[in-house]
Amino acid sequence: MSVIIVFVIMCMTLAFFLEPVRSLLFRAIDIAVLIILITTLIVLHVTRKAETAFYFFAPAFLTVQLIFLMLNGNREGDVLAFLVIPSAAVVIVGPAKSRPWFAGCFVVMLFLPLLDGFLPKTSLAFNATALNPTGSLFQSPLKQPLEVGEGLAMTIGVFFIYFLVFSGYRQLESAREVIVLQKAQIEREFE
Repeated sequence: MSVIIVFVIMCMTLAFFLEPVRSLLFRAIDIAVLIILITTLIVLHVTRKAETAFYFFAPAFLTVQLIFLMLNGNREGDVLAFLVIPSAAVVIVGPAKSRPWFAGCFVVMLFLPLLDGFLPKTSLAFNATALNPTGSLFQSPLKQPLEVGEGLAMTIGVFFIYFLVFSGYRQLESAREVIVLQKAQIEREFE
């Protein structure tokens, strides 16, 4: 499942990379995402452990997605990573180890809309496109900033999605323990 998810993200990244109006800066970030994804697949292939691949993938990918959110707003759905990673952490690394991932994504979603007003007015020549002729970095005309209400909704979304997956996983673990105990009891009775 991890491989399929990585390939889906890779296809989406390639689609963005091939957009004709993409600036050199955004293409460079797309290449960074592709490198992260390819390296994640290599780590997964070599170690055969989803947990090891997750610990490589998640911090790098969330960092790049945060940069995209600051540059681009939520135009390309970059906020979705912050909704999905905490839930993936529950399944891949376990409920106890998933809590820091939840806390980090929760804080980002809560404070990102407030951060947008403090980003500097910077322009870079290699970020210039026909739709952003000045090369504005954080205030591009294409940017769809995450509004406070939207950020609050995403924060609540992170909370609910995480705790639904967290609770479901804990219930499955409890059911598995009951099954193991019942199986042991049946084996004793059979003997």
